[in-house]
Amino acid sequence: MDSSHIRMLLAGLFVAFLLAVVMKDLIRRRPKPPAMPKHRGFRSTKAPPRTGWKAGPPR
Repeated sequence: MDSSHIRMLLAGLFVAFLLAVVMKDLIRRRPKPPAMPKHRGFRSTKAPPRTGWKAGPPR
């Protein structure tokens, strides 16, 4: 191999490295799905509904 082949090989490796870095950055910056709106009440929405004598009057 002469020097031009070595230069072309190094240039190809450099371009492949740059493409890998750019693709990794684009994958990491993928937009997240919109979050569900949070309930602004006293209890969190994940708590089970209160039943029985502790529940208090119906709303």
